[in-house]
Amino acid sequence: MTPMMRTKMRAALSLLTSRLLGSRIPLFVGWQLTARCNLRCSYCNIWENPGELSTDEILKGIDQLRDLGTAIIAFTGGEPLLRDDIPEILERTYRRGILSRLHTNGYYLPKIVKHLHKLHAVVLSLDGPREVHDAIRGKGSYDRVVEAAELAKGVGVKVLLTAVLSSGNVDSVDALVKEAEMLGARMTFQPVIQKNEEWMSVDHLRPGEQDYRQAFKRIMWHKERGAPVGNSMASLRAFLGKKMDGASALGRVYINISYDGRVYASSSQVGDAAPNLRDTPLEDIIPHLKLPAEQPHCTLAAEMNSLYNLDPRSVLNAAFHL
Repeated sequence: MTPMMRTKMRAALSLLTSRLLGSRIPLFVGWQLTARCNLRCSYCNIWENPGELSTDEILKGIDQLRDLGTAIIAFTGGEPLLRDDIPEILERTYRRGILSRLHTNGYYLPKIVKHLHKLHAVVLSLDGPREVHDAIRGKGSYDRVVEAAELAKGVGVKVLLTAVLSSGNVDSVDALVKEAEMLGARMTFQPVIQKNEEWMSVDHLRPGEQDYRQAFKRIMWHKERGAPVGNSMASLRAFLGKKMDGASALGRVYINISYDGRVYASSSQVGDAAPNLRDTPLEDIIPHLKLPAEQPHCTLAAEMNSLYNLDPRSVLNAAFHL
């Protein structure tokens, strides 16, 4: 059995344990390594936030997470590759038997090409064909995504794509699926949202209700025909208004670590008072995290909740997609 398969089996058993016994196990972690970013996307101003953890603080946190049962860490930003210590962070995660995903805009991926084999997947942001993507994220950014995808695939690393649906690209679903097919990668769709109090308002970028519903119905059609859509059907239905029953996974099998060390059950809570791993061991933080009460506000929350509540199709989707 490969190390990846062992990690997935461990995650599956821990998920069942948490669900059946009610224990909190941080199986999945979203970790913002920095708020800094080289792009100025139309729906994001995270780059305005100062401060980040030191290398030693991050490495210590990775060790603690492995001891607590973490299986997968998604390293995000900002743009995480603006940190010079990424190779060291990936090495520690790899040696501790944790699968890691790197969410990036692709600009700086060539600088860590020798370390890409330590990753489980590279997750690239792609919001449309060239003219649409560049209008949202900046001129030349589309070409960097394509180059980064080919680079990662060339060294055998899985490539995943994520698109934020806003008024600027809500009519680009078919084009986005085509881009995913051409790049040989699965595309996950995310509604444009104001993630938390530290993010800018995106009300002016929200699509009209009819356009929004039509886009997600189109995504569901592509999913049903076998196109490389990463969303589960459960999460897609949630974005069309179907209530998701059951307990929230956030804070139970998923935690979020902010760029400066604050720990939350959900990224939607960022900005609220929160414990910090700089001051308190994670084993003392996680049992007392405030659980969110809201319905899924983003793709991650929807996927985690449907997985935690053992929705059969979501479990199969995760087994293939993770």
